[in-house]
Amino acid sequence: MEALDFTCCNIDQAVFFHYNQSRLINVPVHINNCSLVAKTKDTINDFKINIGKYITITDLGKIHWLLGLKIHHDYLNHILYFLQQSYIDFIIYQYSFEDLKPLLLSIDPNICLTSFFTSSSTLKISYIAYIPYHETIGSLIYVALGTCSNITYTVQAVFYFSSNPLEAHWKAVKQIYYYFLGTKNLWLYYSRKTKKLVDYTDTDRIIAKDCHTISRYVFMFHTRTIS
Repeated sequence: MEALDFTCCNIDQAVFFHYNQSRLINVPVHINNCSLVAKTKDTINDFKINIGKYITITDLGKIHWLLGLKIHHDYLNHILYFLQQSYIDFIIYQYSFEDLKPLLLSIDPNICLTSFFTSSSTLKISYIAYIPYHETIGSLIYVALGTCSNITYTVQAVFYFSSNPLEAHWKAVKQIYYYFLGTKNLWLYYSRKTKKLVDYTDTDRIIAKDCHTISRYVFMFHTRTIS
């Protein structure tokens, strides 16, 4: 990539970019696969010709599948769609949650999660020891980073109790999967219609009894969450 005058991204070393005469091209790389992102087809075709001088490449055409993400292009309306239903179906089946009842919320607002336990909850400790608590949360992180950033706080909330999960925490984890059963076929999309950067912040002092004040922020660009 250095021979083609590409620069490695400082944040993600698997992403390369080149800018010249108002022509920008991004090349994210994963093992022996890469994607090409540019404004014009001519820019992409030029890169294919130049990179072909150094290595043999196979052109798979327009991208429609990437790391478990299904991708759809609406060129007429300038909209890019992403879907993670296949991965969500896989983790639901993996943890035998396919018979759960779909819910509209990923977390129950009436429940205040805490690490304090009562004498009755101690009876459940041996049961929780055999529950794949860490594994189910780990599977959720990739979904949160992909197309469902709206579950990020919920995943962080249940992850906080990973060292000593109780029955209430396990129920909270399962509710996230309940939520997926009803929303797994929803697409995340980015549009060019709105180009304004919007941010929201909030602070909560009472959502968890044994935690410090919780503050969170959301940045949205093109009407979609980016951070």
